[in-house]
Amino acid sequence: MKAVLEYRELILEEKKKELADAMQAVIRKEREIEVLVYERASEVAEFNRKKTEGMTVIDAGSHERHIRILQKNIDDRKEELTRLLEMEEQKKNEVVLARQEVMALEKLRDKRIEDYNLEVLKEEETLIEEIVSNQRSNNLAAERQGAQ
Repeated sequence: MKAVLEYRELILEEKKKELADAMQAVIRKEREIEVLVYERASEVAEFNRKKTEGMTVIDAGSHERHIRILQKNIDDRKEELTRLLEMEEQKKNEVVLARQEVMALEKLRDKRIEDYNLEVLKEEETLIEEIVSNQRSNNLAAERQGAQ
């Protein structure tokens, strides 16, 4: 029982580590998206500023391509983020299941300990009753011998 409980606790700790890793991956991906969104916003602002000042068609095309590439990168990262969030949710569920298994084993262990303690108590009570009974028998026998 102890070995199984220790094994399940080990699995629980591993699942918690996997969850922490998944959460960190989500945070990193969110930061990547924030950087790309900021970069795209800066590029759009620069493009709009240059449009008002006047620019060549080639420069305008270059800015538009760069903005489209940045948007594509943002969209790609958002898809990756969705996948990472799903993985994070899966890891949360795995942690919950592993925790439930550990708790069930702990309850079973505690129940077995309680049952064992009750059995020991019953055996002690029986032993005490036998000692008391033997003591009474010895006292009665001694009284009978003394009376004769």
